[in-house]
Amino acid sequence: MPGNRNKANTKNGNPPLPLVSIICPVFNVEKYIAETIETVLSQTYENWELLIMDGASTDQTLTIVNEYSKNNPRILVCSEPDEGPWHATDKGIDRARGEYVCIVGGQDGFLDREWLSKCIQVFDSDKSISLVWGSSRGMSEGGQLLQESHVSYSHLVGHETALDTLKHIVEKIFMIIKDLAFGSLERKKILFKKMLSPTAKLRVKFFTKRSFPKGEVPRKEKWFSYWLQTGTTFNDQGACTSKNVYLECAPRYPLGSRMINHLTDFNFNFNTRGYLSYYLPTKATFGRMHPGSSGERKAEELYVENEKYLKKILDFKEKISQNHHDIIFVDRNKNPVSKMNF
Repeated sequence: MPGNRNKANTKNGNPPLPLVSIICPVFNVEKYIAETIETVLSQTYENWELLIMDGASTDQTLTIVNEYSKNNPRILVCSEPDEGPWHATDKGIDRARGEYVCIVGGQDGFLDREWLSKCIQVFDSDKSISLVWGSSRGMSEGGQLLQESHVSYSHLVGHETALDTLKHIVEKIFMIIKDLAFGSLERKKILFKKMLSPTAKLRVKFFTKRSFPKGEVPRKEKWFSYWLQTGTTFNDQGACTSKNVYLECAPRYPLGSRMINHLTDFNFNFNTRGYLSYYLPTKATFGRMHPGSSGERKAEELYVENEKYLKKILDFKEKISQNHHDIIFVDRNKNPVSKMNF
């Protein structure tokens, strides 16, 4: 049940450690799933449960995860047909008993062995925090970590100077020119839509607002202001969230839709409802590049969902600016902690 704390994991007479539920949606990932599970087992924080939600795989995935489950009671397996990763995650959340939840794909995993410990330390030291997140590093299909340019939110991991930001902008411009010249017709159409959309201002700021005074990454209330200017989403593979807050902010999967993305709605709801996040500058997880990964699937659908998300941010920003609206920030139990006037 939510808020579950395992008394067996009490340290030196201190209060019991909170349970973390790790949701792992899988389907036909026999090549990768053992490595994913091993990265969970290597976590220094021990009070977790791993919920492997298998979508009725037709390869050896189920055999592999059942073998792990047989030897470790913290690993729980559910295998039944589903409609994709979001549906599988949704069902996993319903089964989760932890006070906190995180999501790791069956081809991905943890890079930082102390990641869960670091998250719990933040939650325990600051009750106003509802979500802790970090960066991810890309990994090849063969298991090789990709170069540093494939680190998500790299400008948050280390201090990025204005010159670094300029170099990044130039690289992005060259990538756009290359796509316009040599990309597929579908890719060109999406690029033109992005450039002509009213949301282009948010997309531009996402790539230009990358350096911060004194290298201080925006957190808590300051993150809200940064999010409002850039639309930056949390790294879903590197986030640990209060389960109650996740359930409030993440929409339930609409059966029959076969939609693949719900994270933009979660990000919008989390920020506009005043919940506070905390970024830790570490490469918490890895995301494996493989055929059928989210970046390769349904480009038009992903574009449409992201466009709706950015448009909602613009509308929200206009509303609070016109009405000089107060944003009330709350802790993970919905108690007010601060406010910001616009």
